[in-house]
Formats: sequence, C-alpha cells, structure tokens
Amino acid sequence: MRLISERISIDETNNPKIVILGRTERWKESMLLFWVLAWSFSGSVFLYYFLADTPMHHSLAMLVMLSFWLYFELKILKVFLWRRVGFESINFALDELTIQNNIYQRGKINRYLIANIESFKLITITPTNFFAFMDNSFWVMGGQRIYFDYFGKTVVLGMQISDLEAKKLLSLLNGQLKRSKKESRTIRKNEL
Repeated sequence: MRLISERISIDETNNPKIVILGRTERWKESMLLFWVLAWSFSGSVFLYYFLADTPMHHSLAMLVMLSFWLYFELKILKVFLWRRVGFESINFALDELTIQNNIYQRGKINRYLIANIESFKLITITPTNFFAFMDNSFWVMGGQRIYFDYFGKTVVLGMQISDLEAKKLLSLLNGQLKRSKKESRTIRKNEL
C-alpha cells in the first residue's frame, strides 16, 4: 500500500484500489459532534411539545417542524459518520471501474465500463464562487475535484481533497486508466 497523502492511499496489487478517507481536522469533527448533539436536543424539545396536550393547530405546526428537523438530523448525522469512519473507494478491475462511498462498509457501488471512459479531468474551482465554497465546507458531503464523462453524464469523485492531492490523484487515475485499457485489449487479443 502506497500513501499519496494523509487521506489518500492506493493498493497496487491485482486490481488497484484507491481509498480517500473522509477524515478532517479533529476540531472540525468536534464541531460536527456538537452540532449533532444540539440538533438532537432541539428535536427532543419539538417532540415533547408535539406529544404534549396542545391544541390541534399547535400539534400540526410541531409535526411540520419535526419533519424538517428529521431531514436535517439525518443529513448532519450522515456527514458526521462520513467524517469519522467513511471513505471513498475507487477500484479498477479488468473492464470496470467501481466507485463507492462507504460508511461502515455500506454504500452504493457505481460501476462504469473502462472502455467508455476517455479520461479523468480536474474540476476547476474559482475562489470567489460562493457555491463552490459551500460545497467544500466540512459540514457537507461534496466538493468533488475530479470528473469524467460517461454517456453524456458527468461522474464526480475525490471529495474535498486539496489542489495538490487532486493533481496527484488525477495523474494516478489517468495512468491506471491507460494501463487498464491496454490490459483489456491484450486479453481480448489473446482470447481470439
């Protein structure tokens, strides 16, 4: 296993596997934990008032509040777990690239045929773009830095990595893509 940075490692055995950890600085994780606890406490207050003996229109308002609260509770809990134990996994197989966002070894696996991937490209971020700033904030899961086109869709990866990490990872991914395509062609020729 080779380290590209503190958060990115590559296992170059049979099928190369790149792992990008979701970790961030300790103080940021502590802030997320405080946020989860404070948000959970506020939800318990909403639930108390919902269950209390109140007029119907108050209960209805509390039900609406609880639905919004639950949505954001699940969002921030997912980000917190991503930061604590999550990672992004990029695997090269013979003819296939798989990308998975793991939290406790769970996550949807997205599969892409290598023959249909032209190259990986860097997403340029302008420092004055407000939405890019928000996407790279530690309280969201986002901020991907690398993309490729796949049948007219843009597929992104490399969540919240630095510029230097993005350039190293981009070079590594494009090199591995060329090797995988070459190996695939060689195996097909030998089969014929």
